[in-house]
Amino acid sequence: MDLLKILDAKPEPTIADEHFNVNEDYQLSNDYKIPTPMSDFQKELTDQIVSLHYSDILKFFERVDDTRENDRVVLDSLETMLLNTQLVCSHPYLLIDHYFPKSLTARDIPKRLSETSCKFKILSDLLNLLDGIYNVKDKPSFDVAIIARPGKTLDLIDALCLGHKCNFKRYSGTKLKEASGSNKKHVNLNVHLFPSDMKNLTAEPTTRMKIIISFDISCSLDHDKVLKLRNRSTRILRLVPINSIEHIALYYRDLVATRNYNDYLKPVTAALVVLRDRVGQLPSELRPIYNKNLEFLTNWLRDPEVNKWPLLDLTSIPMYTASDVEKSLLTEVKFNFDNDDFLKEEETKDNDLNLNFNFNGKTQMIGHIIQPRFKSKNNKKTDFYESKRLEKKYLSNELNSDSKQVTGISKEIAMDQILTHTLVSQFNQKLEDFILLNKELESFDRFYDAHNNGIREVLSTNQQIMIELAEQELLSNERSKKITELNEQISKLKDSVTEKQSAIEKIISEEVPKAEGAQRWLTADVQIQRLKEEIEKVRLKVESAGSERKYMLIERDRATQSMEDSVRETEEKQKQIDELRQKIEALKLESDGDKLQELEQSRKAYEKTLETNENLKAAMETAFRKVTDSESRSRYVNYSRNGLLSKRNASPTV
Repeated sequence: MDLLKILDAKPEPTIADEHFNVNEDYQLSNDYKIPTPMSDFQKELTDQIVSLHYSDILKFFERVDDTRENDRVVLDSLETMLLNTQLVCSHPYLLIDHYFPKSLTARDIPKRLSETSCKFKILSDLLNLLDGIYNVKDKPSFDVAIIARPGKTLDLIDALCLGHKCNFKRYSGTKLKEASGSNKKHVNLNVHLFPSDMKNLTAEPTTRMKIIISFDISCSLDHDKVLKLRNRSTRILRLVPINSIEHIALYYRDLVATRNYNDYLKPVTAALVVLRDRVGQLPSELRPIYNKNLEFLTNWLRDPEVNKWPLLDLTSIPMYTASDVEKSLLTEVKFNFDNDDFLKEEETKDNDLNLNFNFNGKTQMIGHIIQPRFKSKNNKKTDFYESKRLEKKYLSNELNSDSKQVTGISKEIAMDQILTHTLVSQFNQKLEDFILLNKELESFDRFYDAHNNGIREVLSTNQQIMIELAEQELLSNERSKKITELNEQISKLKDSVTEKQSAIEKIISEEVPKAEGAQRWLTADVQIQRLKEEIEKVRLKVESAGSERKYMLIERDRATQSMEDSVRETEEKQKQIDELRQKIEALKLESDGDKLQELEQSRKAYEKTLETNENLKAAMETAFRKVTDSESRSRYVNYSRNGLLSKRNASPTV
C-alpha cells in the first residue's frame, strides 16, 4: 500500500447542497431530469460531426426554403447531423461500428461501456444504488423500466445489466445471456427493458413500475403502452447529457408549439453548434455528486414518497443567432478533458500506447478512445517563447500591428468582429470580379487594332450605303414625277372617252340632228347584239335537250334490259307453275292434305309474283313511251309567225 500516494491524493470536495433551491412544482411533477456529463471521446465526436456539416450549416442559416429541392438536401444533411449527435450522446459505439465489441457478454464489457459513455456510467450508478437499497432480505420487489432506442442501444443496455445484480427482462429483441439461478438469492430489483417505439414486444407487461428511466429523447412518455406502466406514484428519470442535442431538443420542445424549421430546427441547430465546446461539462456544484457515484440520491431512491427530489432542473438554453453560429464555426473548439489521471495511469502501463492493453487475459479500455488528442510523455514540452511563437504573438509579426493599417478597417470595430465568414466570402467574390475585369481589359487591349479595323470597315460600308440610298431616292423622285405625268394623261383620256360616250348617247336618243344612214346603222348594231344574246340562249337550251336525250336513251336501254329480264323470269315462273300443277295433280291423286296446303300457299305466292311482274311491265311500257315522246319533241323547230327565225325579225341590211 502506497501511503504517500493516498495521503497526497486530491481531497474529495464537499457537496454544497445549500445551493440547490429546487422548484416545488418541479419536485411534485414526478418527471425529473438527471444532467449527465459526456466522455472526452463523445465531446470529440460531437465536434467532428458538426465540423463535417460546416458548409450545410452556413447555407441553412443564409437561406432556406423547404419547398425548394436544393434546400431540401441541406435539411436532410442537418437531420443526419442531429441524429448522429443523438447517437453519440448515448454511446460512441452506436455511431462507430468498428469499435463495437465482438462479444457483449464478456466480463469487462459493463466497465468499458461505463468508461466510454457517461450516460451508461450514470445508469450503472443508479443500478448500483438500487442494488444496495432493495437487494436485501425482507425487502419487497422493486420494478424499474428502462426505455431506450431500439436496436444496438438495447443490446448495450442488456450488456450493462449483465454486470449488475437484478432480475432482468427484455421485451424486444433477443436477450444476450440468461442469468444463472445460483445468484438469485435476495434479488428484489426487477429491471424491464423496453424499446422506445413499443413495437413487436415479446410479452405484454403486467406490473406497474416504480421508476421509469428514459434513456434518450426517442422515448415518448405519452404512448399508450408507456401509460400502462405508470401510476400516480411512478417516478420518471430522464438521463440528459448537459448542453447536448438532447438537452437542447427537450428545452425547445416545451418552448415552441410547432416543430417547423424556423421556430424549432434553426434554434436547435444554432445551440448545438455554439454549445459544442461546452457539451457534457457539469457545473462546479454538481461535480462532487457525480464524483461520489450519485450517492446523493440514496435517500430519495429509498423512499421517493417521503423525500423530495434533490437535484435542480436543467438550465435554460439561450437563443443564438446566425452571427453566433458563424463566429462559432470560425473558432477552434478546445475541450477541457477530464481524464488526465486515467491517461497518466494508462501511459505508465504501456509506453508504446498499443491499441489493446492486455492484463491477465482481460481487454482493458484503450487510451485513444478516452482521449483522442492524447500525447505521450515523450513529447517535447514547448517553452514560453516557442508557445508564443506558435501563437504568433512575437513582435515582428505584422498582424500584431495596427488593425486599421493591416485590414483597412476602422479602429472602432472590435478585433474579434473584423473577420467573419460573410466578410471573407464577399472579399473573395469582389476579388474574383476584379480579376475578371482585368482579364477583359487585357483581351480588349490585345484585340484593339482588329477592333478598330472592323469599326473602320463598318463606317466605310455605312457611307457607301448612304450614297446608294441617296441615289435611289433621286431615282424614286424621278419615277414618281413620271408616274404623276402618266396619271394626268390617263385622267385626260378618261375624260375624252366619257365625252365620246355621251355624244354617242345623244346621237342615239335623237337629241342631236343626224343623218338617216347613221341612225339605221346604230339601230342595226343594237339589234345584232340582242340577237346574239338570244342565239346564245337557244344554244344552251339545245345543249340541255341533248344531254337530256342521252340520259333518256340510257334509261330506255335499262328499261329494255329490265323487260327482257322480266320476260325471262316470267318464263321460268311459268315452268315452275307447270311443274307445281303437275305436282298438285299428283298430290291430288295421293290425297295428302298437308302437301295440298303447301302447294296452295305456293300457288298464292306465284300469283302474287305474277301480279308484281305485270305491274313492272306496265311501268316499263310507260317509261318507254315517255322516252319516245321526248325524242320526237326534241326534233321540233319553232317556225311560227313570231318566232325567232321568222323573216319579219331578220336583220336588216346596211
